[in-house]
Amino acid sequence: MQNVVFIDVDGTLTTSLSAWELAHHHFAKVDPTIIDKMNANTKLYYQGKITYNQWAKLDVGLWINSKYEELEKALLPPVLINGAKEAIKLLKDHGFTVVLVSGGIDILVDAVKTEINADLSYSNRIGHQNGIIDGSLLIEVGDSKADTLDVFSQTYDYDVSKAYAIGDNTNDIDMFKEVMYSLAINTEIPEVIDNASNHIMTDNFLDAVQIIINHKNNK
Repeated sequence: MQNVVFIDVDGTLTTSLSAWELAHHHFAKVDPTIIDKMNANTKLYYQGKITYNQWAKLDVGLWINSKYEELEKALLPPVLINGAKEAIKLLKDHGFTVVLVSGGIDILVDAVKTEINADLSYSNRIGHQNGIIDGSLLIEVGDSKADTLDVFSQTYDYDVSKAYAIGDNTNDIDMFKEVMYSLAINTEIPEVIDNASNHIMTDNFLDAVQIIINHKNNK
């Protein structure tokens, strides 16, 4: 495993709302108060009053006793950025292992992984029993994506400081700091741009991947 690229999903490989927002808006068709509760949880997180892990658990708690198949309806099929499939093929043709690292929901991330033929994925898995969401949550990507990269490093005996990363939001900054070269895509958040090696605005993921490949070839 020579070259690894870690890629965020929501807002990076997809162009729709985040998986969490998609789910909330879907369930709000039955319970409109969910949107206000979602916004309240979001405010608590950005005020620093709760961790990402606590935020995720609070959000899942809003869906308890809902049908799991409704969550699938909310998230599928994923809406990919233009060129996503072609870009991942190009990365793999150039010897990259492609790893998706998402603070989003496994249903959507697993579907993206399959559709673009990524090698591995890490995300958060919503618990359910007998087809009903039970409020439990297995967090693979929580407060720090650097922790997830550490899990990858230990599992595959790989030095992530030799890797690449692509992302678009503040929760990607910890990931950016761990790798050799990072690319912020389609974001105007100064903190994200400042912590990336490079940044790009594009409607085609091939443009982003070409920057990664060019860096690899010229280093």
